[in-house]
Amino acid sequence: MQKFQFALEKALEWRTTRLQLENAKLAKLRQERSALLQLAKALVESGKGAASGMLEGAQSLTGADLSSLATYRQNISARVKKLVVTTRHCDRQIERQTKCVVEADREKQLLEKLRERGLGVPLLVVSGQIGEENAADAMRAGAQDFVMKSNL
Repeated sequence: MQKFQFALEKALEWRTTRLQLENAKLAKLRQERSALLQLAKALVESGKGAASGMLEGAQSLTGADLSSLATYRQNISARVKKLVVTTRHCDRQIERQTKCVVEADREKQLLEKLRERGLGVPLLVVSGQIGEENAADAMRAGAQDFVMKSNL
């Protein structure tokens, strides 16, 4: 069996691609959050405009008019509350995604430092179902170590 050669440049390319993908996900989440905030602002403004328009144009308001206005305001308020909850959820996703970006960047920087110093990268095989025979083959092929997931 041929000895496994781990290409540092290939790993660096993978990490660079991962970093770009994680950054793209983060940008998308930030755009979604911005759209949610704009929608909430528009709802609040439309509620104010509708209420003031109804009050300005009317000589006298009936009970039905006031009831309709109250129902409309409650509907707007409920929709804004849902948007606030969704925005908070989006904030949590942004926080998690920011951590993914930081992690991907650290991994990329580590590989860049290894490349600069001319150091090799050890190959560790981690698996939950590979079996002893395949693990021995991986070690003979150049893997530095093998770890079962159940032992982590």
